[in-house]
Amino acid sequence: MKQLVLAGVVLAFAVPAQVEAGPASERDRVKAVLQTQARLLRQNRLRVMYETTYTATFRAHCPWTRYLRRQRYARSVLGPGFTVRNIRVRFLSPTKAILAYQYVRRDGVVAADVKFRDRDLYAKVGERWYDEWAHARDC
Repeated sequence: MKQLVLAGVVLAFAVPAQVEAGPASERDRVKAVLQTQARLLRQNRLRVMYETTYTATFRAHCPWTRYLRRQRYARSVLGPGFTVRNIRVRFLSPTKAILAYQYVRRDGVVAADVKFRDRDLYAKVGERWYDEWAHARDC
């Protein structure tokens, strides 16, 4: 249960994974969004994270106050020195991708293990990738 709440990104929905490969540069750009989110979460820059790394669709369905509560909880579970490891990207289309990764606390404990089946969705809007978090209504 904590993994679902932990980062607010481990929510399942039914989207078939059809395209697994993509250009390395695009893969790196998607990974960079998650790495930026982790950095901002460690720095407690939650408003910046909310406004710059999530889609407008997400923000329209996930009010700031609810998002803030969830991210504060995630920070309390992860601690200040967590890292994101083993980031993998699976492209569903040229503008949709899902990620798999692990949040690892400073003491080496894996606090969350996000799998592809968890459908942590990222979307390309224009030339930039954003966290879509498809179940924003559940944020």
